[in-house]
Amino acid sequence: SCAYCNKKKEQKEVTSCGKLKVLPSFEPLFTRKLDVLEVIEGRNARFDCKGKPIPDILWFKNDTLLSEGCHFTFVYDDNECSLVVLNARPEDSGVYTCTARNLAGSVSCKAELTIHEGKRSLLSEEGDEEES
Repeated sequence: SCAYCNKKKEQKEVTSCGKLKVLPSFEPLFTRKLDVLEVIEGRNARFDCKGKPIPDILWFKNDTLLSEGCHFTFVYDDNECSLVVLNARPEDSGVYTCTARNLAGSVSCKAELTIHEGKRSLLSEEGDEEES
């Protein structure tokens, strides 16, 4: 007989114990998608979406991943997730994407944010036109 067969006969049965964690078997689903926003400069802009099962959430602006800080804040409450743009500025205008992902897959929704200059600058532009 061969050496491999003899080695196989010498091996003993091994058993193992452990816990089984069942993970979601379906990809996230948005039950409410992002809406287009128009905000006056200096105000807060808030994107809200809702999804299930509770996934990992990533936020993007013009395809660039956002991180939470003093200008962007993320709010999570049950199945609702929000991105708040604090003290919005014209350069915050763009397309925002919320991507929800879990082990089964990912899904995204997009909406545009437009920041309008404050009334003060609009009035000064109108005054400049009258003087011409």
